[in-house]
Amino acid sequence: MLLDFYITQAVCNNADIMTYKRWAKRLTILACFVGVIVAGYWFATYVAAPSQATIMPSTAALNEPSSTGLFDYTPVPVHNAYFSFSYPASMHAYAQQPVKAPELADYSYGYQDIESWQLAVSAQTLAETSLSQDSSYIYRTQHADQYQLSNTTINGYPVAIITDTKAAGFSKVAFMLHGSEVIHISLYGNDTSGISMLNNVFTQILHSVQWVSS
Repeated sequence: MLLDFYITQAVCNNADIMTYKRWAKRLTILACFVGVIVAGYWFATYVAAPSQATIMPSTAALNEPSSTGLFDYTPVPVHNAYFSFSYPASMHAYAQQPVKAPELADYSYGYQDIESWQLAVSAQTLAETSLSQDSSYIYRTQHADQYQLSNTTINGYPVAIITDTKAAGFSKVAFMLHGSEVIHISLYGNDTSGISMLNNVFTQILHSVQWVSS
């Protein structure tokens, strides 16, 4: 009887083990199946979702244009025995070169943007009280295909302004005549915001000129 009991128990235990293995196998298969479904759903959602590309700043954003907020227009005064003027504080002065007759003064300044701005303010004595004696003026007026002439009056004095129409960016020269003395104010360069800033600087300098004898 005892032997029969142990045999019966062994058979039952084996049956339980087999049942457990079957259920374990089924659960494993079910888990894998569910995992495949979840993975497939995630992948489909990811593919269907809109692209989240990184937005890079444009060249224009990286290369901010000069503006009145960055460019310092504060006038820096310059005086000599013949005339006075001022230039914007953001421009730096180059070493002044010695002059000899008929030159009276020679100043140059710079500022860096797309290309280096070059400002030159010089003066000389002419043989007569006319720009027809100014070789720089005559050369430009003889090449009307490139240089455009306009005349105006600033602070009561006649001013001839010549624009280089073939230059990239801004390029102008002003001839300010006072008796037999003439001031040349030339400015050329380029700027990320266009020529408006250069034109503002040019106008500021022209209106700042004062003759000592006036």
